[in-house]
Amino acid sequence: MLAALSVGRAHLVGCSYGGWIAVQHALRAPEQVATLTLLDPAGFGRVSLRFMVWVIAGGLAGLAPRPVRRRAARWLRNRTLLDDDAMRLVAASMGFRRRLPVPAVLSDEDLAKLTPPTLVLLGERSQLYDPAALAQRLRQFANVELVPGAGHDLPIYDPELVIDRVLAFLDQ
Repeated sequence: MLAALSVGRAHLVGCSYGGWIAVQHALRAPEQVATLTLLDPAGFGRVSLRFMVWVIAGGLAGLAPRPVRRRAARWLRNRTLLDDDAMRLVAASMGFRRRLPVPAVLSDEDLAKLTPPTLVLLGERSQLYDPAALAQRLRQFANVELVPGAGHDLPIYDPELVIDRVLAFLDQ
């Protein structure tokens, strides 16, 4: 797509699975990637049972009436359930079947091959992995920040913080 648009180098930002895709592109075509920003990215370990339960519970809560969704959002620490526009998009996407490959776990050897400057923002309460342990592991490869109180829904939890951090990183 970048080649078709005649984009020489791009600043890639990916959240969750999109973060894993961005890393895969940076590993395969580093000359096309100016910077890499990953928001609570997938592919850095085995997906926990806790995350799978969170996804399923969030999916079921998303089908519930608004008052139930609001209560579930607090219990699940999932602000996406509070966003009526996002919930309409989720509902609209339910009609599409998608088969995405399971993200292969990125090794330290893979991460050492990343050449673009990289920023990783992790939700302090992410349901995907142990965020503190992942932050410690990634600090040798990237700039890493744990966002207090945030979960895996980091861009919806604090969109202003995410935008500020991305723009500040790009300014560097």
